[in-house]
Amino acid sequence: MSTNLDHRDEYAVSPARLHAALCSEQYWTDLVSTVAADVSTLDSFTSDGTSATVKLQQIVPSDKLPSVVAKIRSGDLVIRRTFTIGPLADERATGSFGAEVDGAKATLSGTITVSGSGERSVLAYNGSAKVGIPLVGGKIEGAIVSNLGKLLDAENEFTTNWLAANPG
Repeated sequence: MSTNLDHRDEYAVSPARLHAALCSEQYWTDLVSTVAADVSTLDSFTSDGTSATVKLQQIVPSDKLPSVVAKIRSGDLVIRRTFTIGPLADERATGSFGAEVDGAKATLSGTITVSGSGERSVLAYNGSAKVGIPLVGGKIEGAIVSNLGKLLDAENEFTTNWLAANPG
């Protein structure tokens, strides 16, 4: 079983501008130093200027874990995230995202799409969470998707502000 994630963020910039930010190491450095800065690190960044691969690590302190997770797992939760975005063509780029939880049978994966036209762009995440734990897996998947949605909302707010402050 898995739980679906569908998340869309809209920006008042061209798809090329949004794509350029996602391919910028400075964007990612600023993101991890601003959004959940006390629990996030940028582990690696590679880009050829037209595409990028990013690896992040985030820690969810044990006292912030949803109760269903805390009951079956003690200690902080270490989440390793990956984000890739390919080249932009005709105001569209695709990529992938993923996350794995250290020491748990929990994964999140899916596709990323940058699209739009003119000075409007959309960053869409479509994927699913899967937890291989009988009986409570569905509840944990729901908690993962809910918390990721909140994180993506915070990253959206950061991105909107970053694009305004860094007009490129």
